[in-house]
Amino acid sequence: MIDKGFFIVASGMLANSLQVAIPETERETEVETETKKRQNTQRGTRFPEDSLMPESWAMFCAKERPDLNIMQTWEQFRDYWIAQPGQKGVKLNWDATWRNWVRNQKKTQQAMSKSAQTNQTVMSGLTRGLIGGGNVKLLGS
Repeated sequence: MIDKGFFIVASGMLANSLQVAIPETERETEVETETKKRQNTQRGTRFPEDSLMPESWAMFCAKERPDLNIMQTWEQFRDYWIAQPGQKGVKLNWDATWRNWVRNQKKTQQAMSKSAQTNQTVMSGLTRGLIGGGNVKLLGS
């Protein structure tokens, strides 16, 4: 009859011998994995100082945000990214960076003044109608 303690000692010895072999194998695997990651990982780049605006970027800006001045937006984008120090100025996908820049631009003063004129016209019409200068039907009436 085999004592219960024998299995505990034997399994402990077996586990210790396996643990000695496993770390080396794991280290080799980690090194191989790390090497593959470095080979597969793309590195970002800084924005080239002498770059010209690609035609596709101008077309995107005109379509997505017709209220923006394309050249002014381009110059702001280029100057901003050229001036960024360190890792902040490194991007993997400059096309996506441009698209986000265009989408996030605030409305220009000219576009805002057009909106203000439209709003003023609408408000004037409503005011005239409410004062009695015209036929204005309010919702629900």
